[in-house]
Amino acid sequence: MNYLHLSDVHFGLKQLTSEEAMKNFCEQTYEIASRYGYLPIDNVFVTGDLKYAKGNQVYPSTIVEFFSELKTSFSISNSQLFITPGNHDVNKDAYKREERIEDIKKDYIPQTREISDDLYNKIKKQGDYKGFCKIYKDIIGIEFKLQPFIRSNSTVNVIHVNTPLVSYDSKTDQGQLIVDVKKVNSLCEVKNDLPTFVIGHHPISWLTRKEKEEFEKLMQRYDIFMYLCGHEHVARFFPYQEIAASSIFEFICGTGEAMEEDGSLTEMDIFFGYLGDARSGKVTAVKWSMRNEMWMPDSEFSYADEYHSLSGTRHYPKPIMNTYEIIERIKKYPGIMFDSKAICSYFKENDLVFCQKDVENIIIRLADNGDITPRGQGFFSK
Repeated sequence: MNYLHLSDVHFGLKQLTSEEAMKNFCEQTYEIASRYGYLPIDNVFVTGDLKYAKGNQVYPSTIVEFFSELKTSFSISNSQLFITPGNHDVNKDAYKREERIEDIKKDYIPQTREISDDLYNKIKKQGDYKGFCKIYKDIIGIEFKLQPFIRSNSTVNVIHVNTPLVSYDSKTDQGQLIVDVKKVNSLCEVKNDLPTFVIGHHPISWLTRKEKEEFEKLMQRYDIFMYLCGHEHVARFFPYQEIAASSIFEFICGTGEAMEEDGSLTEMDIFFGYLGDARSGKVTAVKWSMRNEMWMPDSEFSYADEYHSLSGTRHYPKPIMNTYEIIERIKKYPGIMFDSKAICSYFKENDLVFCQKDVENIIIRLADNGDITPRGQGFFSK
């Protein structure tokens, strides 16, 4: 099964990368998918933040136009398109939203007491998801459910979790979110042989400690190992290795917003993926390059090889980081001479693997930014 995963496209934020990147998306990414063997695309997963919410509760018409072009370009139907909301898709200013969040948290106990349908209906009536529900129906043609739900087609089962249900402020949300794990559990016993994906906006680490534990247990229990999300504005893939019997593979993609402290823009990454038999497959990151103003394979992305987790013998890929995270890690070690081989050795010692060409590109970027000073064949950090 071939799939496309995108997140955090933030339509409506014209001064950043999203609008320009989306204009060129279908034509350029289709060519890349063809070149890397990801055609035909069987499913498209969109993990939230369709628009930028600050001071704006209206979805721009360009969103519907974009998804219409995407469906045409990749020859997919509504049954092959799966979308879940992000925190920017929720109206934080909806009447008494804070009170509803407190009502949910007050009575909720993971795997013991689920959120009532009456409370979900109350949230929907008060308009917390009004804009998203409308755009969801405009794009896919069906009603969006706030409760966890499952949709299936001939290639995949997809469980949708509403991670921004009790989201209010991204600065304090981490470790505070819930997904109504008892309801999720009731969806997991799928009676077919198709792979099951779970999609949500926030990474698993954003759930409360107890919710995270129960969520991981049920995925392990039902051998569900693919979780796709966004929110953190990085491109990252890693397995949860602490689960002994089975691993959950978490894919985070997105970006396209000014997230750095100095106000600089982040570049946008998407994933093309292939899932084969026996929990095996591959992913390739594709980014919108602001410098080149085009979509291109992410040569600075440190993992684009096969990942696999076979019964009996487990082979885990190393954790991955984007270029910004690598640079920040290097800059924490002032006074050390770095050349490409030395940096590769350093990362290898820390259980991270990067090819030498990628490291050389990072060194060049550091030198261009004045973060390190070239000296002879090596580089000194300032």
